[in-house]
Amino acid sequence: MRRLALAEPAGDSDFKVVVEEVPVPTPSEGQVLVRMYAAPVNPSDYSAWARTPVPAGTTVPIGKEGSGYVVASGGGDAADALVGKKVGVTAATYGEYVVTAAQGSVFPLPEDLAVEDGASFFVNPYTVAGFLDTVKNKKHGGLVHTAAASQVGKMLVKICQEHDVTLINVVRKEAQAELLRGLGAKHIVVTSNDGWEKELKDLVKELGIKCAFDAIAGEMSGKLLTLLPPGGTYYVYGGLSGQPSSGLQAVDLIYGKKKFEGFFLPTWLHEGGMEKMVPRIMAASKMVMPGLKDGWCATAFTDCTLDNMVEKFLEMKNGGGFTDGKLRIRMDPPKEIMAKVYYHGPILGRGNAIYRMFEAAKIPYTLETDMAAIFVAMGAAGKNFAPPAVEIDGVMVSQSQATCAFVGAKCGFDKGLNSAVAFQYMLDITDWGAEVGKAKGAGPDAWKAFWAEDGRSFKFLTMIESQIQGPFYNGEEKHYVDFFLFQAWESMQLVCLGKCPALSETIKAKFPKIVGVYNGIKSLEFSRANDMVMPPQMCATDEWAATVN
Repeated sequence: MRRLALAEPAGDSDFKVVVEEVPVPTPSEGQVLVRMYAAPVNPSDYSAWARTPVPAGTTVPIGKEGSGYVVASGGGDAADALVGKKVGVTAATYGEYVVTAAQGSVFPLPEDLAVEDGASFFVNPYTVAGFLDTVKNKKHGGLVHTAAASQVGKMLVKICQEHDVTLINVVRKEAQAELLRGLGAKHIVVTSNDGWEKELKDLVKELGIKCAFDAIAGEMSGKLLTLLPPGGTYYVYGGLSGQPSSGLQAVDLIYGKKKFEGFFLPTWLHEGGMEKMVPRIMAASKMVMPGLKDGWCATAFTDCTLDNMVEKFLEMKNGGGFTDGKLRIRMDPPKEIMAKVYYHGPILGRGNAIYRMFEAAKIPYTLETDMAAIFVAMGAAGKNFAPPAVEIDGVMVSQSQATCAFVGAKCGFDKGLNSAVAFQYMLDITDWGAEVGKAKGAGPDAWKAFWAEDGRSFKFLTMIESQIQGPFYNGEEKHYVDFFLFQAWESMQLVCLGKCPALSETIKAKFPKIVGVYNGIKSLEFSRANDMVMPPQMCATDEWAATVN
């Protein structure tokens, strides 16, 4: 696997981050292995690059949060229950895989949220939740927030409106103020304007606010502490100025009974021990998770890769900054779902279709003996067997259909058809195959009648043909149903059509769309030749084939 690691901490922009190849880690008891899809670059990340000690001759993996799928468990109920789940992770996340504790570090993400859009699920949203919780429980009456055009700042503007919390936003530029006004911000102070300190002090008094959360530090620390009323509290949670807090007045602390405190997300979460931490995290999650998709904590991203992260980071940092979007590392390939792709084997199933989807999507895979792991990843019951049916979107479907849909979605072959329609199409294909088996078992006369032009096979094929837009089911874009049909047609070649040239030519002439789908998938480049075989008892003998030729 590939990951980013810190090789040398050396100041704010002279750090040395490298891409390195390391073995995929193995989870221990109580841990899970997560295939990472995306991870953000937060201010707390790059400020740590200058401070993290790196012993000579070693590297330190980096990252604080990200999102992906749990693909393996090291054992234990909590870890086992997470396999296959789409999750947010708090760990060293700048790599293709990460192992972390199942409890406390892994957070299931909403089903309707794209996995990559959950990358910034934790640091910023939970920080905002911590601000609001602090303001409420300590009766601060509202808050002042600096660097208010940041991602945290924009989230605060939205959530404070929802919860009717008074907020004063402090920004450097009028353009940033305009941005916040567009989000509905009522109270904004621009520090490049003359008299901003008096304006802020008057607003604080008018609105009855008793605290400030500051991401800047430096001289801003002393200024904000002075502007707060007696008994007020200044919280510093960042150091964007690059300078230590300064300008603190003794009289503010002594006679004004003001407080100077740090706010650190893990400290807030763990305050009061496990008894308080669990309900606090649950309450914060209840606020955060619904807002990740198009809500108050949805994040705008600028994407990069592991290879160009440093270049893109410096470009943004030294250019327009991060106001317009947070930098997000997308892991390559983003659609891989597990270290190994489990293959049903060369007999029946949909293994042939599955490995072709992975190859078409340029996703590495390894053939194994069964598909149990895919079903565990799908959340199906049982770990050592593939169940005969799985419920998806309220529909009971076969293991073949469910597997094709699951892998097809991960490979990006799920566009344009909703799952209910796709499952119906696959059910029709499956029913056709089942009818072939019934006719084969009913004797030569039934077999001949089945393949007649007015027989049941042609009726099924006519229905399937009508569902195809051409050249594929969904027009120009390949769908997992196309791979499913390809697999069924390959099977039918082995069952009988390969021995029945006249019948085969008749079908090709009558059902050009089906043949078009088959040829379209077959024309893709694959590293493996077709290795399907069929049990002899399922295939027509030469004598049976002769009855339909």
